[in-house]
Amino acid sequence: AVRLGTDHAALGPEGPGWAGPARWVCLAVAVAGAVGLGAGLRRRRQPDRTLLRGQAVVLPAGVIVAATATAVALPAPPGRPGAPLLVAVDNGGRGLPLVVAPQRPGWNLVHVGAEGVSVGTRADRLSPAVRLPGATNGWALVHLPPGPSRLHVAYGGRQAVIRLDAGAADAPGPDLRGPDGPECVSAALGVLLRDDPQPLSRCPADALTSGDREDLDATVAFLAPRAEGALSVVGDSSARSVAAVAAVTDAARRAGLRVVPPGSGRHPTLVVTGWAGAEAALRDAARGPGAAAGTYLAPWLLTAAVLRPATGQMLALRFDPRAEPVSRYVAELARRFPGEPATVSGYLAWQGGSPAGPARMYAAAAVSLPGPVAHGGHGRSGFLPGGTVTAVTGPLG
Repeated sequence: AVRLGTDHAALGPEGPGWAGPARWVCLAVAVAGAVGLGAGLRRRRQPDRTLLRGQAVVLPAGVIVAATATAVALPAPPGRPGAPLLVAVDNGGRGLPLVVAPQRPGWNLVHVGAEGVSVGTRADRLSPAVRLPGATNGWALVHLPPGPSRLHVAYGGRQAVIRLDAGAADAPGPDLRGPDGPECVSAALGVLLRDDPQPLSRCPADALTSGDREDLDATVAFLAPRAEGALSVVGDSSARSVAAVAAVTDAARRAGLRVVPPGSGRHPTLVVTGWAGAEAALRDAARGPGAAAGTYLAPWLLTAAVLRPATGQMLALRFDPRAEPVSRYVAELARRFPGEPATVSGYLAWQGGSPAGPARMYAAAAVSLPGPVAHGGHGRSGFLPGGTVTAVTGPLG
């Protein structure tokens, strides 16, 4: 049992010492609500799913305020202590998906699948979940103490309380406060879709994988006869991007290409930043002199927020976004986190490794197709909702 009264500011305008008839009215409402809830649960062996879903207690805001003076039993923390958490909070008819990562002591990212949601570790101190550059849906930072704690979620006139357990104080997780935090959460979500929660120890932007390097080499080789002697590369300060710029520069030298600054001529642009940097780089490239020569992306940039608007950006991939087993990942993501676009980092984490085989060049384009096609980038979920990602070459290399 957790006593919600620890958040004293929620008791009323006069703080924990307030008295008078209003106090007893609130206590009466709280007791009545608790009795009603207990009676409802006794009528069924299973918890009432209109109140308990995804290990969250959901009550109208007025009852939450009244209940701060009494003890309310919350479910045990779901998932694994110290590992990312995926829950669905009942939102009066549909589940509100929510991820907490890394769910370790210190700063954590909370990702929600809707707008107008606020979260925090205290009911009287909530932060709105907002869109971040290169990402979709809502994001907010919360600071978790070691061990058990609570996350308050406010949305649509309702409030929920979710039990968390961040684990030991001497086991902090990766720092997700930077621009690459959303991609790391997407990778964590891919693992959670397998129902095998594991502590988050690293993020995709921490290093350039051998598969990514091979895909970048294939991209440069594809560009060599088309680039008219030079290409531009856009990177950022992440370890993966720094290594990618070095790899592209080396591959360009071997192919007889010069690497020139972005915007310096009519040359193709290769973007190897993280998601946030890519969103800005694509806007700049579309206005620059090299727009006609095309914009090419690192494989990890196959994500909806980066590709909107889809104007034929190209990237090398070792898997077909419209084929099995990718469609199973997309379908599971749509079921567990409705409205969340698929990502390469999420898919690779869900699959458990990089796919084998040669890369092909794929192009992203906005299309309108009839019918509820749910995979390959069409419909509410997929890599590019409202568009398609299609192979435009055979195997490279």
